[in-house]
Amino acid sequence: MIEYLARARVAGARFGRITLGGDDDEPEFRTVSWTAMTVSAARASG
Repeated sequence: MIEYLARARVAGARFGRITLGGDDDEPEFRTVSWTAMTVSAARASG
C-alpha cells in the first residue's frame, strides 16, 4: 500500500510529467493498456 501511495505522489509531482522520446512522439500504448501489461507482468513473475 505504501508503494502505491509513493508512486501516486511521484506521478502527481513534476517528475510525473517527464516523457521519453521526442516532443512530437505519440505513446505506443494508452495508459490503461500500459497499466494492464504492468500488472499482468507483476502477477506472472511472482
